[in-house]
Amino acid sequence: MSAEDRRRRVRSRMQALELDVLALPPGADTRYLLGATPHPDERLAVLLVTQERLACAVPALNELGLRRDLGDLDVALLPWADAEGPDAALDRAVDLLGLGRRPVRLALGTDMRADHVLALVGAFQRAGVEVWPPAALSRDVVAPERARKDPEELALLAASAALADEAMEAGLAAIAPGRRESDVAQAVAQTFARHGAAAKFSLVAAGPNSAEPHHPAGARPIERGEPVFLDIGCDHRGYQSDLTRMAFVGRPDDRYRAVHDTVRRAAEAGLAAVRPGARAEDVDRAARRVIEEAGYGAYFVHRTGHGIGLEGHEPPSMQEGDRTVLEEGMTFSIEPGIYIPGAFGVRIEDIVVVEAGGGRPLSRLGHEVHVVD
Repeated sequence: MSAEDRRRRVRSRMQALELDVLALPPGADTRYLLGATPHPDERLAVLLVTQERLACAVPALNELGLRRDLGDLDVALLPWADAEGPDAALDRAVDLLGLGRRPVRLALGTDMRADHVLALVGAFQRAGVEVWPPAALSRDVVAPERARKDPEELALLAASAALADEAMEAGLAAIAPGRRESDVAQAVAQTFARHGAAAKFSLVAAGPNSAEPHHPAGARPIERGEPVFLDIGCDHRGYQSDLTRMAFVGRPDDRYRAVHDTVRRAAEAGLAAVRPGARAEDVDRAARRVIEEAGYGAYFVHRTGHGIGLEGHEPPSMQEGDRTVLEEGMTFSIEPGIYIPGAFGVRIEDIVVVEAGGGRPLSRLGHEVHVVD
């Protein structure tokens, strides 16, 4: 799908929601709509979208690069210098949009800074344009379109997942008694780098550290007789990967095997719940039921999954209360886990694509525990 098609669909959604202006900071939403994004820093940069125009207030030092990236796209760039501040550029942007002196409904980017929001609203007020309390956030406008990936996006996600598979195998191969968690994380990052991908995270947690779902790799040596979890991901040509697998140094004991088997069955149940027409919360319920029935419900402390694409975490959310209807082309993680404080944790994660026949994992790696002798 072209960026022009994306803008057309987002504008149609704006019209249905009776929104006059969509204001987006640099990030995934602007990349989605423009094929490029302003450089993100503390300086105000904001893309304003109406039914007729695109205008972007941008710091002057970043204007040249943005013009190059936008090519022939008709976007009014309104640069501002550090010494003068962004107010005049915002005033010009509001005037250019031609909204007139009438109330407007404004939708804001979900990660727009508060000071930038106030500056933007101030520009509307100076123009005599009344801004209604923000009627929506960008997740109500852009996120539903981003959630359904087109074939090109799915191919990029598959390529990113293939790199994660290779990096995971490198990380698992680097595990040995006496090696540090950070040594394993380095092996993962080096594999990503060798393919020109940027490592976004390499969480490696051994022994009791694995009971922390987001434990960063540290200097702790890996010991015999303990599990290790690896949660890794990269950015490949703008699209993300996210993959978690388990290893055990030595012979896994019965307690670990029971927990690992429960998480494995939960992941399979979550995958079996994926189909067009199901709801996001159905996936969570299916996976969570397995863990609760095994008596570990109190140790499953996070949602079952999250959307993925241009960002590592994006809608929908596989959790109770998210009633998003699953459609073909949606992509998200399924990652149930059990975390027993002071002992160990187990998580298994795959990125799944919704297809007509159900869910298809992008990883080719199995869910069995990787045993290190």
